[in-house]
Amino acid sequence: MLLLLVLLLAGGYAGRLLFVGLRGSAPARALERCSAVYEREAPAGPQPDPRRSAAALARLQECTADVQREMDIFVVAGAAVTLALGLLLMRLLPLLLARRAGPLVPAPPGWSDLAAEAARELGLRRAPEVLRGGLRLREAFAYAHHGRARIVLPPGAAGLPPEQRMALIRHETAHVAAGDITLAWLTRGVRWAVLAVLAVPLLHDLVSVLPSAGGAPSLSSLPGILPGLVWELFSSPFYFDYGLRAVLLLGTAAVVAAALLRRREYEADLRSVHGRPPGALQALLTHRADSSARWWRRPFALHPAPARRLAAVRRPDLVLRSSVTGAAAVGLLVGMFLPALAAALPQGPHRLLPWGDQLHTAAVPAGLALAVAWGVPLWTGILAGRAAGRPPGTRRLLLALPAGLLLGLLAQLWATGLIRTTGPFGLWSTLVTVPVAVAGAAGCSLVLARLRAGGRTAGRLTRRDRLVATAVNLALFTGAFWAGLDTALHVHIFGDSPAGGGWTTWWNGYNAAAMFTGRETVIAAALAVLAFLAWRWSVRTAPGDASTAPGCGLGGAFLPFLPVAVVPAVCGAAIGAIAARWALPAAERAGGSGPADGLLDLWVITSAGVACLVTLVLLTGSTGLATAVAAAPPACLLVSLAVWVGHLAAWSQPWGALYALSVRPLSLLALILLTVGLPLASLSARRGPVRRAVALRMAPALSLVIAASLTAVVQRSPELAFAYLNALDDG
Repeated sequence: MLLLLVLLLAGGYAGRLLFVGLRGSAPARALERCSAVYEREAPAGPQPDPRRSAAALARLQECTADVQREMDIFVVAGAAVTLALGLLLMRLLPLLLARRAGPLVPAPPGWSDLAAEAARELGLRRAPEVLRGGLRLREAFAYAHHGRARIVLPPGAAGLPPEQRMALIRHETAHVAAGDITLAWLTRGVRWAVLAVLAVPLLHDLVSVLPSAGGAPSLSSLPGILPGLVWELFSSPFYFDYGLRAVLLLGTAAVVAAALLRRREYEADLRSVHGRPPGALQALLTHRADSSARWWRRPFALHPAPARRLAAVRRPDLVLRSSVTGAAAVGLLVGMFLPALAAALPQGPHRLLPWGDQLHTAAVPAGLALAVAWGVPLWTGILAGRAAGRPPGTRRLLLALPAGLLLGLLAQLWATGLIRTTGPFGLWSTLVTVPVAVAGAAGCSLVLARLRAGGRTAGRLTRRDRLVATAVNLALFTGAFWAGLDTALHVHIFGDSPAGGGWTTWWNGYNAAAMFTGRETVIAAALAVLAFLAWRWSVRTAPGDASTAPGCGLGGAFLPFLPVAVVPAVCGAAIGAIAARWALPAAERAGGSGPADGLLDLWVITSAGVACLVTLVLLTGSTGLATAVAAAPPACLLVSLAVWVGHLAAWSQPWGALYALSVRPLSLLALILLTVGLPLASLSARRGPVRRAVALRMAPALSLVIAASLTAVVQRSPELAFAYLNALDDG
């Protein structure tokens, strides 16, 4: 589905190019006039009037609405034409294949009986029609004709033993039951359709430069001048870039579609032998000739080699695991999908989400795509690897996802002509911030999956488990996209300010992206839900009774079954941060004005959560990241409550102050977790549980010292503490 969306959005971009070619420079002139009006009406200065800024922005959106609406029509039309052609080719391509495999004749009645039995056992209401192909056919295949599935067998199938005949029919019927026929042929149809649609803007430009006769292009001169026109067209930087990106897109689509079909072959094998002895299918695969292709053709092969299929039947856990190439392909497609969808979505007053622009809106389906295509298979693979006693290797999976995402951001079709100047999304820094945040989300997903698997019996995910895995990964990856985009935007804003430059640009952008975007409430709420789930899973992971389970529990009366280091780490971090905040005087700010104490309080509160994270990672390795998701937010909330009570008499709006002290540090903590998620998840986990005596002594001491040290650094470093406020004062 993700591949289909990427291809449809590519068709939408072709529609956008056609709009520019048909309208010429008129839309650009209209946008320039609107920008000039906005620059005149927008207030200037370090602290502009928000009402005038909002009015100027509304005026700009109203001015550009007509051009944007017309462009959106062409984008939607391009995607719609691509889909329509794809649906048409979905019907025509299997008919052409059936014609090449013909002449088709009905198979003997025994085959129909086998198909009826297989359909009944696999849950189909209507049995497929079984046909026999011509002598040129070597592989059986299935397609739909007038609403009914058809299975076409090669002539050599007649010589198979009865049990292998049943295995062959069950395999093809499993494809029908899984919906593979529609998926495979629709993907092929859309791939060919997008090739035709992407060529339309090129053809328009070629026709527009032909000599005219009587007001219409003269086609008689086309053969003589066509080579020169094509050379001139593709020698231009824009169309050369467009051609390279189109070739990369189509090549990626071919490789990903082939990989998907190969995986479907594995799944059809497993579905066909579910609840039955696999001996017949194994014998069928064993006696088939190995059709392994040369190395450069393997990525495009539609069927895996029989030896690989045989190995998958013998070891089903191999199919359930995520692969490095699959993770990279998912990242590549999402990297192409996110900016394309953001460019195609409505802007301004017609945006779909109230707390962000079209980029943040597009991040939600992009996060869902990563959750379904990467997160759920990872969680399933961890359970399958645990069941087989071989946990799957995941470090390469964690690196492959952001690597593919980075390549997708660079190669996406909608950045044609822009990548050399402004980068993806108009900001080069997104090539750093977005992959880092997504990699951190992948690391957090990994450790949470291991935590979830620790309290379960080994086996496949249930429907409820899949829902939980999807929701957790959706929250992680959507938050990662938001964090990466917001950080890049605010780094750009502070870099353009008079006080920008050096490390303060990234520091200021980091803090602004975490705590002052208007989305911190949503991010803090998501972190609180993840903390609750991690807390529950931590409790479930501890087996047996608290008094007998080593390394678990603080005693029968106080939070039994909780990992022993969590509560001491929370308490120590809270005490250390509060004590250092009140005992050490804060550095005075040189010049300027602003809520310095309030900003210091936010950082001090966050330092308690960071101290919890560092302590648990030092004690337990990568496992500490999962327990830190449960422990760090409570530590922050304890310090928030203490700071709020300490200044209770000074608050003019006490409940608003409590809200800000609770939400903003959690949002900053979430961004920190996304930043360090990949390296922490890549650490080795501690072997065996932490000893109770060691944890009770070390956890509170470590967290107290770390929290106090972080607080002292923040309070006694003027450059660190007030860089953000000084940048605001300088505009």
